[in-house]
Amino acid sequence: MAIQIKMRNTPVLGAKFFNDADVESLQEFLSMTKPSRVLFVDTPPTEKLPDAIKMALASGAEVYLRDHHDLSGEPRGGRDEQIRQDAENVRTLLGGRAVVSNRAAHPGCASLVGLGEFCQEGDVIVADPDRDGLLAAMKAVGVTYPGHELDAALLDGPWADMTPEKGVSALGMLLVKGWGALPPFSPNNPDAGKEGLFNEFILASQGDEIALACLKKRVVDWERAVQTAHDLCDTAEEVVSGVWLVDSVGKPRYDLPTLSAELEARPGCVITIVRKGDGPIAGKHGGVQYSFAVAKPFQKEVNLQDLLPAGFTSSPEAGIISNTTFLLHVRQEVWDLQMLPALRARFAS
Repeated sequence: MAIQIKMRNTPVLGAKFFNDADVESLQEFLSMTKPSRVLFVDTPPTEKLPDAIKMALASGAEVYLRDHHDLSGEPRGGRDEQIRQDAENVRTLLGGRAVVSNRAAHPGCASLVGLGEFCQEGDVIVADPDRDGLLAAMKAVGVTYPGHELDAALLDGPWADMTPEKGVSALGMLLVKGWGALPPFSPNNPDAGKEGLFNEFILASQGDEIALACLKKRVVDWERAVQTAHDLCDTAEEVVSGVWLVDSVGKPRYDLPTLSAELEARPGCVITIVRKGDGPIAGKHGGVQYSFAVAKPFQKEVNLQDLLPAGFTSSPEAGIISNTTFLLHVRQEVWDLQMLPALRARFAS
């Protein structure tokens, strides 16, 4: 289920393109807005993204894409080859109007668009409904604030970097905390609560005091989630040397940045894993999802995709989501049969 908001007068669709329903949400959006230009931003190249782009082209609009999900080097086989091919498919469709960069060059997609570049009458934006997509779309329509660019880079990176000490602005921290207080993932409404949070953040960034007060109220719920994260951290198990797992299934809402930071602070921590009862994979595979993250000091030497079978498919339906080397989500069976044995083979002391 996609979300729709307006930034100033520019319609914005928040959508990913993993399945036919995602593409159908774009069709409805295009029929309603009748754009002359469409910008796709922070939309990872997937099997279904070319269908979405073709649909936008068929509407008669000029179509642009700015994204950072390509590889920073040559493919190392398996999933890398697919990522590169998906990126090339997008470039083939759009030519010079497609910029598919990588996270090393552009940690946040806001750096791939100019301030106010897509704010003309007839422009619409299609963005990933996450923090990076929001901040990139804001910049594209000319809505900015002090610290915007650095926030965009940090808020799409490791959770442990989403702190004032790393440079996140005071306003950016309200987005981080508000995100941590969103309702748990539901397959029937995967983006529940985001529309309200995004609208409040956009208005607050332009000085709206009422919206700012609403964001601050969300902090109360976030503080409860932080305490739950502390409690969960106490239950962590080191399943293999340097690999820490927390089982959060059935537990109250928790703050993932807090949990991740505490786990990563443990001596020798290389990978953190949260067994979750929510998320796109949990919604399709029995209510369980394992979410992996490589601790920042090890992100250049540990590629989580190397632990997966060659030629794996990345999608909620397949039970594996992997758009970058340092984050990974899998279903229970993939954990049991593939990931745990692979971790033991790689990290057992």
